[in-house]
Amino acid sequence: MLTSVLARVALVGIGGGLGSVLRYGARLAIEPKPGGLPWDTLLVNVVGSLIIGFVYPWLYGGERSDARESLGLFLTTGVMGGLTTYSAFSLQTVQMFRAGRIGQACAYVIATTVVCLVVCFLGMRLGRWVSA
Repeated sequence: MLTSVLARVALVGIGGGLGSVLRYGARLAIEPKPGGLPWDTLLVNVVGSLIIGFVYPWLYGGERSDARESLGLFLTTGVMGGLTTYSAFSLQTVQMFRAGRIGQACAYVIATTVVCLVVCFLGMRLGRWVSA
């Protein structure tokens, strides 16, 4: 059991490292201009959402197996998690819409966007206050 858990943690960690390197590569390849849109972040969020949407049904839609579960952890939680967490947000929102939970999906989108922006702003204020 512990070996299985450690192996899964390793898969997620290795995948996350790869995703983070890919994200940094996008940053190097598409250097945002001061005052411009962060095209690198938009790109990784769009690509991550496309990839997680593509692999999720393939990995989790068929018969369960250890190999599929391991690959799923590596790709979705690991690589996509390191590349962008927006991909998981997109997948979860689409799943709610597809399950007919329209109100819950809309509330999730609004709450995630508004709350995350507000706490980011508050965190920046707190960071400035602490470092002053």
